[in-house]
Amino acid sequence: MNVYCFILGFITAVFACLLLIDVVTTTLILNAGGTELNPMMTGIVNHPWLHILVKTLFAIFVVLVACRAEQLEEHSGAVILIAACSIFFVVAIHNILEVIFTFFG
Repeated sequence: MNVYCFILGFITAVFACLLLIDVVTTTLILNAGGTELNPMMTGIVNHPWLHILVKTLFAIFVVLVACRAEQLEEHSGAVILIAACSIFFVVAIHNILEVIFTFFG
């Protein structure tokens, strides 16, 4: 196993963890009376299992796109995964701060 494959696996794991953090913190915020900011997700986030399913399908889609991109252009898969991680890192930080201010105020 080369180092690059390990890095891709690690980035994929980070992406999955960020999506999980998003689902958990969004559920906490909604249960505390908060609202979903993403209009495309408003009907989904009120049902945690549906939310998990949608995030899982999204993660699979992103990883498949990254794998296909990697076949076409070396290192492009890592770029896609890092971009996805960057977006959900911002979401996770926002949600974590929202949970802290909501519960510990």
